[in-house]
Amino acid sequence: MAYADGSNHPQLAVSTQGLVKAYGGFKAVDGLNLRVPAGGVYGLLGPNGAGKSTTMKLLLGLTKPTAGSMWLLGQQVGKKTTIQPGRVGSMIEGPSFYPGLSGLDNCRMVADYLGLPVSAASEVLTKVGLRGYEKRKASAYSLGMKQRLGIAMALISQPELLLLDEPTNGLDAEAVVEVRRMIMDLAASEGVTVIISSHILSEIEKMAPVVGIIADGHLLYQGTLENLREEGHINLRVSDPGLASEMLEAQGIHPEYIRKSATLCIPEIPDPQIGALVTQLVSHGLQVYRVASERKSLEEAFLELMENPQNHISQNYVLQNHVAQSGMKPSGLKRRSTR
Repeated sequence: MAYADGSNHPQLAVSTQGLVKAYGGFKAVDGLNLRVPAGGVYGLLGPNGAGKSTTMKLLLGLTKPTAGSMWLLGQQVGKKTTIQPGRVGSMIEGPSFYPGLSGLDNCRMVADYLGLPVSAASEVLTKVGLRGYEKRKASAYSLGMKQRLGIAMALISQPELLLLDEPTNGLDAEAVVEVRRMIMDLAASEGVTVIISSHILSEIEKMAPVVGIIADGHLLYQGTLENLREEGHINLRVSDPGLASEMLEAQGIHPEYIRKSATLCIPEIPDPQIGALVTQLVSHGLQVYRVASERKSLEEAFLELMENPQNHISQNYVLQNHVAQSGMKPSGLKRRSTR
């Protein structure tokens, strides 16, 4: 199928073009161009109020876009077109269930609504680790169990796409690990594409190889977390920085002199090249005191992005060759039977 940019993206589970959601003069989502590879976990990362939940509601058709286009599972969706029920599962702003009913009865209600057999309810509860707790009232579940129940209700139709809004929010450390492992296992074993939102970098880092980072409704970065960090640089401390600078310039390497530390900062270069460079400096009578390769941590890169969002709103960071960079195995966007 062709997207608005005129090209085909058979390996994308979700794509949006210029997506906008405005409430009066306030734009909760502003010009979002998402590219979500099929068959893995995609992290929607950003601070509270960034527009993550609104984006998910737009994708699900729970709210209508002010402008822009959306494609899910190879199909354009909008006012007149929707995805077949059951192909997309979701848990938005926390699990939704009837507390007076058991976990099993809650899932049976969803199964009945989707025209699925009763057995689907017990099967999905086993899948999310709630076997043995099926007949307990949902009101008596722990917070982690409630999250699992919410995910079970989203999974009961065996969806191809699963949207989870802050699924580990408020959980204790043990429950966070359990829910995280469950989400990753689902993506790996079931071939489900999972979009998971969070404001916690460390959580997304553990689950999603590809991310979209948003703030104030704008997409600031899209790609792998590894590529978010700069390539790095090398710091050289030598006995004569002036002479060393001249030698580097002659080789097409443009150093930056850091007066505070009395070091020369150059771009990251391969080990053999830096070895030859050090040998050349020494052969010209220079003493090399230190050679250090440095790179921003992921946390530093993320915080810098958040502190200067206006520098990145121009969409300089758009995911290129999505599947190749992420390393995720593509999955076919085939319709599954609703049994």
